[in-house]
Amino acid sequence: MQMKISVISDTHLLPRYMIAKNESYLDHLSRDRKFLTESEALLIRAFDMIEARGSQLLFVSGDITKDGERLSHERFNSYLKDYLSKDSTRQVFLAPGNHDINNIHAYNYNVDGRGKADRTETVTPVEFMEIYKEFVYDKAFALYKDSDQFKTYLEKVNQKYIREDKYQAYAHGYTSYASRVALNKDEPDKLGMTLVMLDSVKYSIETVDKEIDGVQETSGLITTEQLEWLADIASQAKATGDIILVLSHHAWIPHFYRQDKFLKPYIIDNWKDKLVSSDKRINGKTPIEILADLGVAAIFTGHMHTQDIAKFTSQLGNTTYDIETGSTVTYPLPVRHMQLITNADKAKLEIESEFISSYSYEDLDGQQTSIENAMKHASKDLINIDLIRNLILGYAIPRVTGGSLEFTQKLLGNTAYYSQGFADLLIPSLSKLLGEKEDPLSKRLSRGIHLKSYVSDVTGDGHDDIVFDIQILGAKYGYILSQENMNAFIAAMLEKFDQAILYDSELMDDFVRCLAEDFLNTRLKDEGNILTVSDLINESYRIHLRGDEDKDPDIKRLLDHYHGENFLISVLHGMKDSISFVFDNIISRMAYDGIDQYIQRYTKNNRFLAKFIDRRVYGIVGESLSETLENFKLSPEKIINQLMKMQRLEEQLGKASSYVLDLIRALTTEGQDEYKTWAYSEDNDTSIDLETFM
Repeated sequence: MQMKISVISDTHLLPRYMIAKNESYLDHLSRDRKFLTESEALLIRAFDMIEARGSQLLFVSGDITKDGERLSHERFNSYLKDYLSKDSTRQVFLAPGNHDINNIHAYNYNVDGRGKADRTETVTPVEFMEIYKEFVYDKAFALYKDSDQFKTYLEKVNQKYIREDKYQAYAHGYTSYASRVALNKDEPDKLGMTLVMLDSVKYSIETVDKEIDGVQETSGLITTEQLEWLADIASQAKATGDIILVLSHHAWIPHFYRQDKFLKPYIIDNWKDKLVSSDKRINGKTPIEILADLGVAAIFTGHMHTQDIAKFTSQLGNTTYDIETGSTVTYPLPVRHMQLITNADKAKLEIESEFISSYSYEDLDGQQTSIENAMKHASKDLINIDLIRNLILGYAIPRVTGGSLEFTQKLLGNTAYYSQGFADLLIPSLSKLLGEKEDPLSKRLSRGIHLKSYVSDVTGDGHDDIVFDIQILGAKYGYILSQENMNAFIAAMLEKFDQAILYDSELMDDFVRCLAEDFLNTRLKDEGNILTVSDLINESYRIHLRGDEDKDPDIKRLLDHYHGENFLISVLHGMKDSISFVFDNIISRMAYDGIDQYIQRYTKNNRFLAKFIDRRVYGIVGESLSETLENFKLSPEKIINQLMKMQRLEEQLGKASSYVLDLIRALTTEGQDEYKTWAYSEDNDTSIDLETFM
């Protein structure tokens, strides 16, 4: 017996009639790598491919819509209706994703066809079930919301939180359900497929971080109550010899090494927790272990936009697979086709991936556009200047809510290098720039007047200070910038930086573009197909998205080149021109508000002459950071070189370098010893033997 199945995921449908070429939509596109304008055309092509295969069963593993727009859901439902209308034996098995329910970002970019952008109605989990009622929920033999497990859980949630009436009907997992497909027409009550959708999306008050209703989060979760309900469903399935398959949006196990560190929101939060339950089938086991021991043959997931298969074998020797399917609106534009073959007491799943090869769509100017090589088109610079720019300007900078001072303090943390504030951190580097008392930086100001600058504890308080000694006709006039005043001065300058630079959106845009372009175009050591940082990042990402780990020798060779080396320091050295350009522009805007409040004379001198020398010293320092550096002949290049040698900065960049290289290695390699628990070598075309109760 055979059953043809197709899987699509993360379709992120935004109907073409909801799109117009306006500022709001263009701004959103600049921050999103999805092909939203083409999403409907790509969905149509996916359905064409499914139709060509003659699939009797369709799995959709979440993120159906761009951001949960009711209109998008209704449009998707119309495509399901068309697919199902062509064959009465067809069925659809569908899960919500984190974009689909209670999404406050639901937008219509072409309200009433007038090109105006405005918020549009999203859906609650109750409304989600209503929209897909006819084709999905009416076909189910069990709804989680009707179970005793859910009713008990919901009652606890409603007792714990004060909720508006409209929210009290649902809690986590609300849309979960179970359906059944008969495989043997002669004996429909025996040997079938039990399909269980476990809703992993956080859209309820008790699971979202803010503990409020009407919102959703990226990460996912599976509750003990859902698994207890699943255990009861699985017992029924075993009685009829059914193959059990599960659908869920979030992954249940890692799909690459240390995914829970690098991209934690893409696996259910409690994936490695041993759950506590009075049900012996659940107690003391992780969620994936429960699936395996309940006899779930495979779970189908999405969310990561990646073609990947991971496997898990429990201590009892039961194996299950997490089959993750990529997105129809991002590279490599996949559709999974499968054939379930049952024979006697055996079952296997033959899997083949097909990729959208070409499509036509209406572009933003209303012109019909044909893409003849869709994968090549979709593979272009997934990580590019605009994406980096928008991540920094649209995501990172708005989160610097307390200003640069607070942000930098948090970045440095409570370390030995920061026990006395910024001065502790900078003094070692300034010592190398200015010199020490025995070998100071000397400058002849005029005949008979000399300046010596150095770092020393001339006051005997146990802290090194920046010292300026003026010698006039044998007399010394000594000035210091103490560590206490240096910290106050830096705090004032960071506030000035915020006002003059950080919150100047046009200026920051210029700086970020300049640095991002130089960063991506920086040449790497290795000579092969991976020539620049952009090549390395993008090819690593493409390898993982299409499921081609362990197949690119250039990546492996380059990672070996940088093994044990501070990769980011190396890259920053290649960016000195752009860093100097940005640094020059920053210091030119950093004027002082009275340097005399920070610099103090530590020597006792003739009062009249001392006041004259004071004014001279303040003039030497200058009225802005650029004047100070120019007067002391400290070039931006020299300062940048010293900053890169700062121990704390080297340590931080060293950690970041290890993080970057570890992530690249994880995305492009599946054979690590640490990942062998979940590794499955072939992610696209393979055959899997399934657990069965026949």
